[in-house]
Amino acid sequence: MIFYFSGTGNSRWVALSLAAQLKEEAWNITDNKKRERGCYR
Repeated sequence: MIFYFSGTGNSRWVALSLAAQLKEEAWNITDNKKRERGCYR
């Protein structure tokens, strides 16, 4: 699991590329839709 923050999109691109290569998930730490009660699951 890879957590990232991106203001311009550069970190997002790197995180998604890395996640694809490692067969992991990339999570934007500011995305409230993926959080439940403030905790990632």
